[in-house]
Amino acid sequence: MLRKLLAAAGVVMVVFFVIGTVGVIQEEREDMVYSQDAILELSDIRCENIGDQYKEQEAADGYSFYRIVWTLENESIYEAYAGSLYFYYSSADESSYDDVYMPEADSGRDVFYYSNEPVIPAGRTTDIESIVGVKDGVERIRVEYRLNYEDDYENMELNLQE
Repeated sequence: MLRKLLAAAGVVMVVFFVIGTVGVIQEEREDMVYSQDAILELSDIRCENIGDQYKEQEAADGYSFYRIVWTLENESIYEAYAGSLYFYYSSADESSYDDVYMPEADSGRDVFYYSNEPVIPAGRTTDIESIVGVKDGVERIRVEYRLNYEDDYENMELNLQE
């Protein structure tokens, strides 16, 4: 009887040991990084008024085109892909909805077309360019952006007069 009781206790201990080991392994798996995402950092941003012509398109009456250049550093060992980048431009004045627009040459582009294309090699810096139409007299615009998939969206105001 004692022998059966000790054998049963041993089986129970082995079962608890196996369950505990599986739990530890599973917990470590949840913390593992499965993706090979780049780590992009913004090192500079520049705005330039390029007039009322862009790619043979004329700006709407009372608007000018601005080139916004984002200098990004890829601080990882993986290539960065276009699908991780997000830029949305709008008016810094929340009461005005028509201060900023995307030219047709850019707004009609399929957003997913380039999502699997590497745009920034590992360990390199590059410039990403956006073109926006801005109503004449507007001094600031707001941009909502995300550089990496895991990042929260961030907002900043760009001063166009500098």
